[in-house]
Amino acid sequence: MKKFTTTLTLLLVLISSCLFAQVNYTAKDQVTTYNDVFLFGSNFGYNPPWQDEDLANIAAGNPALGIDGVGVKSSRPTLPGWFMEEYGYDFRLNTYQHYADLGLRDNVCIVGFPSDDQKETDQPCPGIQSEMFDNLYT
Repeated sequence: MKKFTTTLTLLLVLISSCLFAQVNYTAKDQVTTYNDVFLFGSNFGYNPPWQDEDLANIAAGNPALGIDGVGVKSSRPTLPGWFMEEYGYDFRLNTYQHYADLGLRDNVCIVGFPSDDQKETDQPCPGIQSEMFDNLYT
């Protein structure tokens, strides 16, 4: 639990610092090589009445519940800006701890979908507001 919490805290600090810090390179200048093995992953999505933990149990397996799983080893959940603004940055800690407990690793969060207050006000096409975070490219 402590390792997971420390890792998540560092990730949130990194994301926060990236939101406010200027970098002097782009993805064209620096691409970090991934040297680990390929992991089958899943985008759980929104599938009522199941919660993300239920979907993780089905995907990765949960021996405590007698669920074999289908071989998923990583997840790609969404952390929308509007959701984080409404519920806070700690709201999903228990869910991510559950993923770690199931052995899911190298998870990649889809960060996007800003709230109305987080969106830039530009209209790339007249009458259509941008769906990008404000100041994303500055």
